[in-house]
Amino acid sequence: MARGHVVPISGIAGKDAYNPAVFTDHGRRLMAARTESRSSDWNKPDTWNPQVRFFRADGHGGFAPLPGAPVFDHHEDPFTAWIVDQAGRRQLLLGAVTLDRSGDAPVPITRFYMAPSAEQLDPSKPVAEVRGMKDGFRVIQLPDASLLVATRPADGTVGKNVLGFLRLGRIEELNADRVSRDSVLVDTHLRDDTFLALNDMRFLRDPATGKVYVGAIGVISRDRGADGGWNFAVTSWMIDLQSGRMTRPEVLAERQDFPLGDPKAADLADVLFPGNVTDASADTLQLWTGVSDSAVGVITIPDPFARLGLVRESRLSPPLAA
Repeated sequence: MARGHVVPISGIAGKDAYNPAVFTDHGRRLMAARTESRSSDWNKPDTWNPQVRFFRADGHGGFAPLPGAPVFDHHEDPFTAWIVDQAGRRQLLLGAVTLDRSGDAPVPITRFYMAPSAEQLDPSKPVAEVRGMKDGFRVIQLPDASLLVATRPADGTVGKNVLGFLRLGRIEELNADRVSRDSVLVDTHLRDDTFLALNDMRFLRDPATGKVYVGAIGVISRDRGADGGWNFAVTSWMIDLQSGRMTRPEVLAERQDFPLGDPKAADLADVLFPGNVTDASADTLQLWTGVSDSAVGVITIPDPFARLGLVRESRLSPPLAA
């Protein structure tokens, strides 16, 4: 029996909404989601039409369009974070992936936007971009206001299945050169035919020792199997930033945990692409995920870090070692 369910989303005019980022904005539960025609394909420029759009909780378990919110054309797979900028102002940080098609081959770009609220984000004014890289960029803030950025270097200088972390003074400093030059690498020790990406992270503290870790929620997948399809599951792991070591990924949810649906394509039928988690209780989380590239799903899961006796930390004191 399915443990999770698909979230009703209105106002998308026959398109699919998936790969969500759920967050709270001035007391409102909002969702940024990839919204796209079923026929859209980024290998076919004439059809490719993803948008990042914003929705608000409708009070009945679903989401409806957020009035006055911007639309990010030709952007996909959003993620969000709240940070405090250099002037001490609380800002919503939005990241999303797009393509530069000006050359012979399309180049993926992860772009970042920042504003005091969702409605004030401006699609024409990115504050930073990382050319040639996607998958796994996430941001959390340290007590000294610097930013810890999860990266996935992809310039050919590191091997497959390597994650990175980068510490910045402000998001405007983020670019491909900084990612390649300054990322501290974490080897996942996975086979080359297995893919791991970090989709959400938070600080964790061991109350017995005071040691701080990063708790990661992400996606793990294998290359296409004999049936030609992809298999993506949601997983969690912990990272010790000082040693660069990580725990073995633990599967939290699989496609079978959600109702049968209508996948975007047959090879995406067994795919979950997690957006983020939100706190449900002291020992449970709500996991928000894309389902088969065609829907948003939510499922309540035991907090995998609480089971280890670790405590969620929204602010750290003292800060992590530089």
